[in-house]
Amino acid sequence: MRTFYFFTLLSLVIFGDAMAQSHEENTITVNEPALSSKGWQNLFDGKNIDDWAFVGLGDFALEDGMLKSRGKMGVLWYKKQKFGNCVVRAVYKVSDPQTSSAVFVLIPHPPTDVWDVVNHAHQIKILDGNDEYHRTGSVYSFSKANTGLTKPIGQWNTLDIFLKGQHITTYINGKLASDYDPSQTPPARQASSDPERGPRPEIGYVGIQNHNDLMAEVIGQIWFKQISVHPLP
Repeated sequence: MRTFYFFTLLSLVIFGDAMAQSHEENTITVNEPALSSKGWQNLFDGKNIDDWAFVGLGDFALEDGMLKSRGKMGVLWYKKQKFGNCVVRAVYKVSDPQTSSAVFVLIPHPPTDVWDVVNHAHQIKILDGNDEYHRTGSVYSFSKANTGLTKPIGQWNTLDIFLKGQHITTYINGKLASDYDPSQTPPARQASSDPERGPRPEIGYVGIQNHNDLMAEVIGQIWFKQISVHPLP
């Protein structure tokens, strides 16, 4: 009996030490190698967008420390630096189930227009309720995404995009959304709006999209309150 209590107490001590150590390390785990809370590079500080440039129609307004989409389709891209072998994190919320947006990664060069970005980078889609190759978390039209991962309308979601070369894994709120293997042949393009096929670079610029039906008024809006990057080991 005493032996039982001794091992029970020892287990609790070890468990407590492990929890304390985990807390001290302050790591964030999203089913990938743990990411320290240190080492994140904020691309958007909530104060200005001086390090960003815009192509296309409409724009993003800086409002209460957030970026709010306005107008027809365009891309706001971070012009100071290219990124690869890293995690791109975007924290966002939408106003409507039909709100359409995206985070672009691996943009190869300063874009000349919206379609230059669409056809030569990878688009991580934000659009609930769409088909599996075009819904939130998918590498748009290249790899399908799981469903049911986003929070109710008006609540903040965290999109994590792991870039390892051209291999892309996405997570919504810490749950696996999509796993794109560039060695596999993607499905054929279903529409003219689907990106051109072919390899992407292993490093590139990051951008966010404001987007709606090109012939209609804005359907919903999206807000971003955080856009940041963390290098991978």
